[in-house]
Amino acid sequence: MAAIFRTTIKYSFGRPVWRNSTNTVKLHPLALEKPTTIEEMKACVTRAIRDKLRIRATGPGHSFSDAPYTEDLLVDTSALTAITPKYLGDEHLIEVEAGVTVSGLNKELDALGKSIRAMGGYNKQSIAGAIQTGTHGSSLKFGAMSAMVRSVVLVTRDMEHRDRAHTYRIEAANGPTPISPSPASGPTLIKDDHLFHSVVVSFGAMGLLHSLVVEVEPFYCLKEVRRVSNWTDVKQELRDGLLEAHGSVLIQINPYLPGEDTALIITHDRVPDDQVPSALRRRGADLGYFFSALWGAIRNPSLLVAGHFRLTYWIMVLMINMRPERIGRTFRSAIRSQRDDGYTHRAHKVMYQGAAHFKLRAYDTECAIPLRQGDYLASLDALIAHLRDLNDTYRSHLSAPIGLRFVKGSPLFLTPEHGHEVCYVDLPVLKHAYGHSNIVGRLQEFFRDPQHMGIPHWGKRNERFTAADIEARYPRLNDWKKARDRFDKERTFANRFTERLVGV
Repeated sequence: MAAIFRTTIKYSFGRPVWRNSTNTVKLHPLALEKPTTIEEMKACVTRAIRDKLRIRATGPGHSFSDAPYTEDLLVDTSALTAITPKYLGDEHLIEVEAGVTVSGLNKELDALGKSIRAMGGYNKQSIAGAIQTGTHGSSLKFGAMSAMVRSVVLVTRDMEHRDRAHTYRIEAANGPTPISPSPASGPTLIKDDHLFHSVVVSFGAMGLLHSLVVEVEPFYCLKEVRRVSNWTDVKQELRDGLLEAHGSVLIQINPYLPGEDTALIITHDRVPDDQVPSALRRRGADLGYFFSALWGAIRNPSLLVAGHFRLTYWIMVLMINMRPERIGRTFRSAIRSQRDDGYTHRAHKVMYQGAAHFKLRAYDTECAIPLRQGDYLASLDALIAHLRDLNDTYRSHLSAPIGLRFVKGSPLFLTPEHGHEVCYVDLPVLKHAYGHSNIVGRLQEFFRDPQHMGIPHWGKRNERFTAADIEARYPRLNDWKKARDRFDKERTFANRFTERLVGV
């Protein structure tokens, strides 16, 4: 049975009600708008300025944080789905509107013979929302999804005439759009490193993102290998250069059971062009492609069943709620079941983690730890000890193994990986598991501790973090605030999320 994706917008007595995909954030805006063009989006901002309303945008709602929150004007970007290949004639640059989903972009790239550089483990969120909140995969070579961005079109307040809306195309100084001596109609071009590094990851706080130009790769395939190990050996491999030996490394850790088969190492490496099966280069009636896709769906039976059948979810909830003392053995079985000597497919097919049905019924908190000469391993050991203590003392535990991903540093001011390589630590819970909200809160407190200095993911559960926490973690925060003031010193695009985390 296929997973069912909820509609995030419903109506109650004729008034709009918005929920995120997990039904953990609920909004009752004064008005809901669904623009289909940049002019209509600009009209939404004009209305907000005129009526002194706050305005926020949302996509499919796959963020667990309250980043979209507004009580005033909510803009649904789902109708903005244009994809324009070869931006300014460059075959590796593609312009995508804000409502395009990751899966929609990948489908278009398949048809063009191109591939996405990086993505998270899910593909139903919008490209704009994913990038604005710092979504990432695992790559010390290519970085997070925001590293693909070369240009953004922002609908915001006019920087000179504050009582009106305006559109800007913002790029780095070496961005792709040439400066014209006689600018045509359309967005005003700004080529400024400071503004570009501020806007790309800004969770809607500077205006409404209409479109982005992203850099893509020529078509390529990845080979994934999954091997079972234990945390002690994994730590040694990390010290010995595991991350440098592969294009991408993801790790799962069972924190509740010491010994063998308590960790899973997943590696992704590019397949040389001359070794890519011809079936993967094309779609259509090719049986080879069909069988590759089928094998990708069934190669991990436990993930297949968990991701597509509702009953599996409720059985798992019942098991982990009734027998918390068995959680370690449950995780060990899950890790063992994922062992795989090799799977090759198109890049985005390998990066996508599946388990779609669970994505609607689970959430997580996720923090980044800088990779400073191995200090992050000490923090991970402390985290594992903390998780064991919570389960032993209070029968409170995660619903899945810890997930580790590793991301290249970035010049963007408000990415968790700003200025340093990081290890992202993902801590998932099922929303019907006993004590799910409590343990997520306690784990946020663990990472707030200056001893560990976890940097929260903007799109995950982060409600325990404060503006003081963010200030201590982002050395360029004041520069970001100065850029924000150029666009929105009136705080038309602010909400409780921005007030809590960046203080204004």
